Amino acid sequence: MADLDFVFIASEIPERPEFTVLPVGEYTAEVTGSDYKPTKSGNGKYIELEFIILDGEYAGRKYWDRLNVQHENKTAMDIANNSLRDLLEATGLSSQPFSKTITLHNIPVKLKIGMSKRKDTGEDQNTVRYKPLGSPTVSAIRPSSVSSDGPKKKPWEK
Repeated sequence: MADLDFVFIASEIPERPEFTVLPVGEYTAEVTGSDYKPTKSGNGKYIELEFIILDGEYAGRKYWDRLNVQHENKTAMDIANNSLRDLLEATGLSSQPFSKTITLHNIPVKLKIGMSKRKDTGEDQNTVRYKPLGSPTVSAIRPSSVSSDGPKKKPWEK
């Protein structure tokens, strides 16, 4: 048992924002965090990437991707390696050997966000393709951020 050296009042803490998937569309973003970790099963490794969206209605929103670059499932590994190649091309780093995830940081790219269903739960999940900023765009399907009542809160804000 422990006595705290402060008094915690739960009602004074704002509720956590609810996690929602991003709408299908294209977003300018950059890698702001990365790591290389073993899989939970221990039979592979993945690159974890944290992106921050830089503009539009979702500016400031984070997006994460995990690339199973070493895995016993060849399909999972092929998908990850193709995504990593696309990301390196989008950042202009594909012509050099890649071994440090920090080299991906702070380089704006285009995230082409799609939607699929999780196999285990049936819930919606985002999919992503990486494109260079100069590639042709398709307007994102996004609800209007301004209504007659003024600006709307971002979906992850309460």
